[in-house]
Amino acid sequence: MNFISFPKLISKNEEIFSPHLLVRARWALVFFMAIVLMLFVEVQAITFQQFSSSVIILLLVILFNNFQESRKVRVLGNFGQLLIDLCFISLIIFINGGDRNPFSFLLILTSLFTPLFLEFKQSVVLLLLSILSLYIQSFSTYQFWHTSEFLDINFLITTVVMSSLWTFMSWFSYIISRSREYLEEVVKRDLRISRLQTIGALTSGFCHELGTPLGSMRLCVDRIKSGRGNDFDIKVLEESLQTCEVALKSMVMQSQNDEKLEFNEVDISQVLQDVASSFSENHSSVEIDTSNAKDIYVLGSRISFYRLFFDLFENSADAGASNITVRVDKKVDTYIMSVNDNGAGFPESVVENLGTPFNSTKKNGMGIGLYNAMTYVDLLGGHMEVSNSNGTIIKMSFKR
Repeated sequence: MNFISFPKLISKNEEIFSPHLLVRARWALVFFMAIVLMLFVEVQAITFQQFSSSVIILLLVILFNNFQESRKVRVLGNFGQLLIDLCFISLIIFINGGDRNPFSFLLILTSLFTPLFLEFKQSVVLLLLSILSLYIQSFSTYQFWHTSEFLDINFLITTVVMSSLWTFMSWFSYIISRSREYLEEVVKRDLRISRLQTIGALTSGFCHELGTPLGSMRLCVDRIKSGRGNDFDIKVLEESLQTCEVALKSMVMQSQNDEKLEFNEVDISQVLQDVASSFSENHSSVEIDTSNAKDIYVLGSRISFYRLFFDLFENSADAGASNITVRVDKKVDTYIMSVNDNGAGFPESVVENLGTPFNSTKKNGMGIGLYNAMTYVDLLGGHMEVSNSNGTIIKMSFKR
């Protein structure tokens, strides 16, 4: 599990960082405060009763964190997460000496993080609450003993420091947002260019596929017009016409659905079951093994995943496979999906030119199925590898 979980590209109105980061960072903060409090008890800076009260608060925070980690959907956003952290830090500092406790500087951390996680108004509110919390610490009557005047916290100076840090981090957050917007625009341009290049490659390939049979048809028509035609010319015309029909059918299949694809969490297990159910009726048998990965959810489009697996299964069936096995494994933050079949496998020329349209050695084959599959995998942010071993092995990896 990664410590930081960055979301996909987002709009201006969405939070920059995921609440998952705050939930996981809280573990480090709880551990740090527990160690510090134990040291304070050892040097008799605080009493054991103060330590016990603080431990109870930390246990409540741990229970809350476990609850947050166990839920697939975060109930609290970044503002709620940071507000809870501010409350529990303020309470622990208050019952351990208030502003006499040198670790009241932890309240300054709010001014560092809020601009990165929150919108401007929410960030201002939390900064003001942090300053108010710092002011309330001066009314604490709980014990905290130390002999160094250097550790005393000056409210006015600390407030100026917090405001200065908040201003700097707000500016830094603005720069990050502008950079993100610029990167989003660059990505959109690259996608448009890639689409144009793909259209160009497809158009060129289709022209090539149609050019040969159309040329043969022209020669046969000329022979028939001149009175030199025979049954062989009619046979050539029929075969050429069939080739053109296959090419045109493949072209129609490449047209995208007018409905806008919506990207969300897709249940891969359900998609595999649906594809296997519809595919096994008239094709090869499909076995699905998801025992090593539970709750398989990947960000993407259900339609794209459905077409991806259907194209791969269809390729296996065309290669003479009688059995197809799909296995899903989970590794850290990645799902590894492998599609194995007992077919003839891909020729080396196809493997070497993987990802190129019209890369096929089948009779009347257009090489579009595998090209489509790779396109979908790239679109969904995954990676795809193809190899031969007693059939075909196709491995794909997707971020969880």
